[in-house]
Amino acid sequence: MKVRVFVPAGVLAVMLSGCSWVQLEDGADRVNLVSEAQVAECQQLGRTRVQVAHRVGFIPRNDEAIQENLDDMARNQAVEMGGDTIVAMSEAEEGRQQYGIYRCRD
Repeated sequence: MKVRVFVPAGVLAVMLSGCSWVQLEDGADRVNLVSEAQVAECQQLGRTRVQVAHRVGFIPRNDEAIQENLDDMARNQAVEMGGDTIVAMSEAEEGRQQYGIYRCRD
């Protein structure tokens, strides 16, 4: 009987590991993610460090879903700072990543 309880819970955890939990704020969908070389002519507004869950319980989340969430959180931060462009300044590690925020458009 215990197997019946754990199987649905395990399936649910695996399904949730690929979910996107971050909602984009208004305007964040227009924030570009570019390389550092592409912001040479832009005004740097600052940096942000974002963090999302990298595990659901003891089950690791999908790397692509984590990266998407991190990028979306950085886009939201860019909107709040008046930016239109973000650059990943570090690699994602345990659901954390640092981004530079820039204004490239007039």
